[in-house]
Amino acid sequence: MGFAASIVLVIFFTDYVISGVFKGFEVVGSCMEPHSFNGGPLRTFEGHTATSCANMCSGETLCHSFTFRKSSSTCFLHRAYIPEWPCDKSGDLHFNDVYNPCLHGGDHDPDTNICRCFSGYKGDVCEDVITDCSDGVAHYNRQNGEYIIQPHLSPRPFIVYCEMAFGGRTTILKQGIGNENFNRPWDDYKNGFGNISGDHWLGNDYIHYISYSRKHSLLVQVETGSSYHAYYMQDFGVNDEATPQTRTMTTVFGTVLRTFSQAGGSRTAPLAIPQACMRHPLSVDRLAALTVTYTGLLGRDWQPGPRG
Repeated sequence: MGFAASIVLVIFFTDYVISGVFKGFEVVGSCMEPHSFNGGPLRTFEGHTATSCANMCSGETLCHSFTFRKSSSTCFLHRAYIPEWPCDKSGDLHFNDVYNPCLHGGDHDPDTNICRCFSGYKGDVCEDVITDCSDGVAHYNRQNGEYIIQPHLSPRPFIVYCEMAFGGRTTILKQGIGNENFNRPWDDYKNGFGNISGDHWLGNDYIHYISYSRKHSLLVQVETGSSYHAYYMQDFGVNDEATPQTRTMTTVFGTVLRTFSQAGGSRTAPLAIPQACMRHPLSVDRLAALTVTYTGLLGRDWQPGPRG
């Protein structure tokens, strides 16, 4: 009986770049700037490909990651692992070697065998992401800034600004710098707008995910020059669009204006109440703080403290 022999060649896609020398690398999502990351690159080379970048990093004992800039065919070799971060920018490709015991770009200390996590990740090997800012206080105490969170109801992680003190506060609104237009259509308020570290509205959907995943309260902070006023509201939550609302967004903005009025300001405060919010009722529950400057913060366990 005869047997037919055949050879099948298969080409498949992988997100690993395998070097021909020592190391393997995996793609990591990030918007970091390679010129400034971790104090600047270990080395920089021009006129290369991603594969040759991997080979060069493999030849460097101190190199654990690299960036390949497609526009200039430039390699940036880095000492530290690149923390993972949601990014919709194109142009740079970032890679970590596959030998890091910590996930998501965490920093491993071989002496203590402990992972230091970044950007909102937590766990023994940085395997989990915090659910909101109050969940991150134990890991990022007093390190204010942008973090990745994923409330239990949210289908995916998203970025917020956290005040990592007094129990942790998740900012849902800030208006004071004056460079953001708040008179917008309903869809903008649904999805959010502005600069997370500056003037912004986080977004109705995101506020719903945070406030209905765990119980929250709302803190309204109004600063007018040398004066400071605050208003606290318990059991504050925003429903989803399909659910009858128990508290409208108009109430949220109205509370800010009332607090501003109590602080001695006029009702012509910089914070505009959009007509879209007047027409479409939507309710926002954990600690929320709105801060003239106006700021809005959410948190799980209310702990009174100075303004953020």
